[in-house]
Amino acid sequence: MGKGLSHLVLCVLCILMSVGCGTAFNGERQDVVVNSIPPGAEIWVDGTASGRTPAILTIRRYGDHTLRLVKDGFADTTVTISSSVNGEFFLNILYPGLLGCAGDLMTGGGSSLSPDRVFVDLVRSTKQEDEH
Repeated sequence: MGKGLSHLVLCVLCILMSVGCGTAFNGERQDVVVNSIPPGAEIWVDGTASGRTPAILTIRRYGDHTLRLVKDGFADTTVTISSSVNGEFFLNILYPGLLGCAGDLMTGGGSSLSPDRVFVDLVRSTKQEDEH
């Protein structure tokens, strides 16, 4: 085998081994269903406007996220979406080993978000505007 071809094979093997089981099976993002009563609340994920309820959001698996629902006349509601290690992460022990673990940790593919379904019953705001 020529030197160039052996380098190519080595590079391909390194790339394949760095893709962990979690990333291969789950990807880097996860769908989270968000509903509210009443519907039409603005959804903010980590400070970024992300749509209105009802919605299916696709969120990075890496790290925890703060979800905030905002609707006029109702109190803002905050929900924490937590990231935790999933079962596929541990398949890396079988193959491809530490490189797969590192790949899953970097991409978030070895994590799952919880809850993956959010339902919020918005509470009417008790704030009263000052009258002049």
